Amino acid sequence: MTFYHKGWFVCAVLSGMFCLQPNKANSAVMPEQQEISPPEAELEVIEVLGRRASGLKLSSKKILQVAGSGNDPLRALEALPGVTLATPATGGPVAKPAIRGSSPVDNEYRTDTLPVGYVFHNDGLSTLNPLLIEDFTLYAGSWDAQYQDATGAVIATTLRDPSAEQAGWTLDAGAIRSALLYETALHEGAAFYLSLRQSFIHLYIDKFIEDEEFDFATPPRNNDYQSKLSWQIDSQNQLRLLATGAQDKIRRHFAVGSRDVAKNPDLASGEGYRSSYQQLGLVWDNFSTLGDSKVVVNYLKKTEDIAEGLAWNLNADLSEWLLRAETISPLAAGELHWGLALKRQQNDWLARGRLQPCNAELELCPPGLYAPIVAEQAAAAVQFASGHLVYQWPIAPRWQLGAGLALDHNDFTAEFFAEPRLTLNWQLDAQWQLEFKAGAHHQWFRRPELLSSVFGNPALKLETARHLGFGLSQRIDPLWHWQLELYHKTLDNLFVSNPARQSVNFQTQGDVQQAAFVNAGRGTAQGVEFLLNRNLADGWYAWFSLGYAKTKRHNTLTGQDFNYEWDLPLMVNTVLTYQWDDHWQLGLKWRYQSGRRFTEIYGATPVYPKSLDHSDASAAVLFYDPIEGPLNGGRRGALHRLDLRVDYQTVLGQYPVTWYFEVLNVYAHKTVQEQEWNADYSAYEEDYEFPDFPLPGLGVTIRF
Repeated sequence: MTFYHKGWFVCAVLSGMFCLQPNKANSAVMPEQQEISPPEAELEVIEVLGRRASGLKLSSKKILQVAGSGNDPLRALEALPGVTLATPATGGPVAKPAIRGSSPVDNEYRTDTLPVGYVFHNDGLSTLNPLLIEDFTLYAGSWDAQYQDATGAVIATTLRDPSAEQAGWTLDAGAIRSALLYETALHEGAAFYLSLRQSFIHLYIDKFIEDEEFDFATPPRNNDYQSKLSWQIDSQNQLRLLATGAQDKIRRHFAVGSRDVAKNPDLASGEGYRSSYQQLGLVWDNFSTLGDSKVVVNYLKKTEDIAEGLAWNLNADLSEWLLRAETISPLAAGELHWGLALKRQQNDWLARGRLQPCNAELELCPPGLYAPIVAEQAAAAVQFASGHLVYQWPIAPRWQLGAGLALDHNDFTAEFFAEPRLTLNWQLDAQWQLEFKAGAHHQWFRRPELLSSVFGNPALKLETARHLGFGLSQRIDPLWHWQLELYHKTLDNLFVSNPARQSVNFQTQGDVQQAAFVNAGRGTAQGVEFLLNRNLADGWYAWFSLGYAKTKRHNTLTGQDFNYEWDLPLMVNTVLTYQWDDHWQLGLKWRYQSGRRFTEIYGATPVYPKSLDHSDASAAVLFYDPIEGPLNGGRRGALHRLDLRVDYQTVLGQYPVTWYFEVLNVYAHKTVQEQEWNADYSAYEEDYEFPDFPLPGLGVTIRF
């Protein structure tokens, strides 16, 4: 819908444009760009993790200044190989990472080793204050055995510890969101901070709406908070108390006669979304002769309300307690990584909607107007027990082996998983390294209604995946490094709707005694990724990434093979930042991405009211059922765009000041995101990915 791209997200990009920071110099807020000698490896923009399962680690101190990031480090994920920020097919700013041919919901997110409710707001920006993000690591395949709830990827974010040496306030005022950060030392070895952020787009969003066919009953708004107390008890013990949370809400009504209601009369009462989460965790780090140990206690509360007219209404609540202990112990010539975790999850839901199950990732969804409307109020308590055991040791002078096992059991599906994880590194010489990775993975249900006996199937098995990877890397010199990785991934037990539960040709109703979903889907993804990275020195750093991949899905019920929606064969990224002098810094980012897959429409069939179980063609048409081609059989034009950024550092009185100016999509390339069809599917308008014009943004940072 046009509104999402040319209204709401305009403000999202301008977020953080004005930032007043009344505290003393804080390197996590605005790092000094000091020139260093090459051996200072801790200032690498991209760090390749080698001793454990390989990943890419990015420092937010540099990512904040990458062109096009909008001062949001997590959005910089898109500049990494194999990653695209996936938006809904119908538009909107909410973009979640789809990694190596997996669904955006197939990722696991952790903050300071703790699970969080969600990491992206309804305006497309992350739920974490960028001034607090120290770094994040992307594990795209065969990750550590301690991560046991993902088949796509793992994204682990680290929030910086509060400063024990300084106290002060930080006010970050932006066009779409403002933040207030308070940081203070409590006593020797202990410090605390609290960040509160509130969006303001609801105050003026109506001024940007170009689509006149709806209005807001609840304009989009969101807020979040992060708090951390760090206490260095002694040289062997440290405690961290963390609390994070977020809230999002939006609701809109459609005008009488709007095309959305004409195509789906169930939406006449409007649609809305509300979500929130609160998380409180305690992390104890202990260093002893046993090794480096971590004990975690965490409580997570998450709510979600979805309202799509008469078609679907869901009110879901999740409460989760987690107790986890893990240790890295020296053993002989290697390290033993071992840990145990217990988790209890309480799921409560109230659902009401059409009995028309469908997984749009694996099948074409028929209209559900004649499917019965049913309701259910239910709950499910689930107990989880998991553990991991990994031994890493040098099996030869230049060989490093990591062999592990991830163990997991839940009492809902009664499945037990013993998943092997393997990493083998061969250091050919001081510069060259070969790596082989393999791992089996699974994940818990991402949709609460799948647990339902009415809208889901309690007998479903969990989705699983097998990852294989082979990598070659070379450190050319202390500054330059490149790596090449080939990967293959298979996905099993994907959810497909049961045809017996769907209304067919608007005449028959599904058998409610049949399960709504079955494990009848499979998938594959394979590709090659290249990354060339130059560390910061002589005032500049850069990286270039190239990825080529192929992604397919298979429905065993129909025997159909088809391309996955996020089958994007070619992705290219170039990032460059140059420190011109002590005051000026210049940066650019260019991205090329193959066009998105979509299902073509060739017309529509009119659907009439029923009379005596037969369609009455003499009556007015209820709606039109589109005539669709093969699932994801079409491909849109490629996306490519150039973003530029200029930073200017100076001093205002005694206070450091940084001005920055960004321009997104400098040469105004237009990339079609969707076709907005009229009611009878006889014509459409093209809607473009935002921004489809050069979009400038200006900001200033002042430290008091």
